[in-house]
Amino acid sequence: MRPVPDSVADLALKSPRALSEVVAELAAGPGDSITLGTISAALSDRSHAALLILLSGPNLLPLPPGTSTLFGVPLVLVAAQLLYGQQQAWLPRSIRDRAIDRRTFAGVIGRLGPWLRRLERVVRPRCWPMPRVLADRVIGCVALVMAL
Repeated sequence: MRPVPDSVADLALKSPRALSEVVAELAAGPGDSITLGTISAALSDRSHAALLILLSGPNLLPLPPGTSTLFGVPLVLVAAQLLYGQQQAWLPRSIRDRAIDRRTFAGVIGRLGPWLRRLERVVRPRCWPMPRVLADRVIGCVALVMAL
């Protein structure tokens, strides 16, 4: 495993890496908690798809009641922004500053990591007959409906 970078900006400036690598480095980072803003900044321009996956992933795990609402509100916001055509995901300060215990985050990433790596082997950039802007809007619409 690569050493943990000094800052979130270092993660964003490096060449595109697998999502599983980025979130594993975030989970192994310093501190007791991690904010959704830190996760979003580390994902940079890939933040829409990655946040959709990361925010919907915990709903697949047996977590305490109310967790789906905690992740559902930012999921709706990210999906709506993708539908609108925004380049990078934006979260309001109240959500962006919401901290997740790093152990909990590392546990979720530990459980979702193998599934995410399998997904990354299948999901690659492909020649798609639909323009990307239109595809992003369709995906945003479907994700918004499912998040609601």
